[in-house]
Amino acid sequence: MGSQIFFLDRRGVPPLDTDPASTPTEIAQISIPETADEDFATGFGDLTVHEVEVLRGDPNEGGPGPDDDLVAYFPGMRAGSASSDISDPANPAELGHYIDEAGNNFWGVALAEDEDGNRIVLASDRDYGLFIFRYTGSLPS
Repeated sequence: MGSQIFFLDRRGVPPLDTDPASTPTEIAQISIPETADEDFATGFGDLTVHEVEVLRGDPNEGGPGPDDDLVAYFPGMRAGSASSDISDPANPAELGHYIDEAGNNFWGVALAEDEDGNRIVLASDRDYGLFIFRYTGSLPS
């Protein structure tokens, strides 16, 4: 399979196979259950994803790490913040998520290292400010 790229829409995050680049095709979707429920169609805010972070050894984001090309981190606006296993892009699976009891409005996500060199996830919430997460689950292989 060729390269994968994530395009965003209101219904979820479909990874696309971009080989050849002139004819990308959807290979899977990552979405939250509420996006398929008509009861959530209005009045619940943005149930979408604004951006996706997938590490690829970028020195500006903490450099190479064990989660490179395996985990996608994304803010889900009113749906909270999540991480997904993308080791097999045709079969993405949620690894974890966070949403406060009072709700969240996550807008952006960035990846960095803490003082010990461990990966941290910086998520900006438009209502509450900066949240700092650490993924502590097992990594896909």
